Amino acid sequence: MATSKRLILFDHPTTGFSKTKTFFKVLIKEGLLHGSWHSLFHYRHLGGSIVIPNNLIQGFNEINAEFSTSFSLRSKYDVAFVLKNTHALQWAIQAKKRGLIKKLVAGPFISNFPRENKKILLSKEIDGLLFLCDWHRNLFLDHCPAVRVRDYIWFSGLDTTFWMPLIEEKRYALIYIKRPIPTVFQFVVSSLEERKIPYKVLTYGNYTPQEYKSLLNGARFTIFISPSETQGLNMFESWSMNVPSLHWEQHRLDYFGTSFEKASSCPYLSPRCGQTFENREQFQELLVLMENNYLNYTPRSYVLDHFTLRHSAKRMIQIGEDVLDERKGESERDELRHYAPFELSSTELQI
Repeated sequence: MATSKRLILFDHPTTGFSKTKTFFKVLIKEGLLHGSWHSLFHYRHLGGSIVIPNNLIQGFNEINAEFSTSFSLRSKYDVAFVLKNTHALQWAIQAKKRGLIKKLVAGPFISNFPRENKKILLSKEIDGLLFLCDWHRNLFLDHCPAVRVRDYIWFSGLDTTFWMPLIEEKRYALIYIKRPIPTVFQFVVSSLEERKIPYKVLTYGNYTPQEYKSLLNGARFTIFISPSETQGLNMFESWSMNVPSLHWEQHRLDYFGTSFEKASSCPYLSPRCGQTFENREQFQELLVLMENNYLNYTPRSYVLDHFTLRHSAKRMIQIGEDVLDERKGESERDELRHYAPFELSSTELQI
């Protein structure tokens, strides 16, 4: 029986009939929810759970890593990564029990809490858990401190060749709304209008990557309104286009009746990229600084230094090697349990 080093599962192996049945179920359900078949197909590939796994494959290809995205009964796998889809994880758990998978790593798009999806992430067959940032991991572990599997911080890399700025006049501020927060939106807009700064508004889920890229080309800076982000791929896309950003920060996640007070709307924000605000007064103060100094920020170099497709793929390989090495102790794995590539120093940007 052949051995393949890495398996990446996005879905459980199915018959052609099952795949066709699933396709039409999604087509009808999402088409009706969107209310427009055009919207269903036009904006389908925007979410992080779709973009991020594809970025990982692209990164593996860039570094010529050996991997497979399709399962074969003729092969055994040293390590399997299931980034999303509980059905795929259920299938992988059974495959491990049969001896077809040696080590199984799950996340980050399976569950936010241990109790979700029938507590599948607590399965004893899982050897490692992936989280996109520290607060994402802490949210999970705070609700299940007894978890004894290895946990890792893994981030998505970005296609910096696509998200590359063009020389274009910077004409406006771009307001990016992940989830509508009317009070925040109102004081952001009124502050921009008071200073006579032109602005455009973009809402998550209502654009294509090319449309977002085009808007970023003409933007002086972005203003992100989102209660929380585990990575925030949309802000990395802004940074890769060398557009700095301001972020509304409330430090809280409200999730199905649970309030978590250590969340973040921008867990990877560096002073090279921008700053956060919590209220109108802070925003107005930072708006003046950003308006006068947006050319002094260096967000693209930050992404190129730490968050390319190659960075992400190499880190996943390190995680796979670590979970296979049963001799390692906790302290030796600490660098994979955190990722802080920047210095939180106010002197990094001189304004």
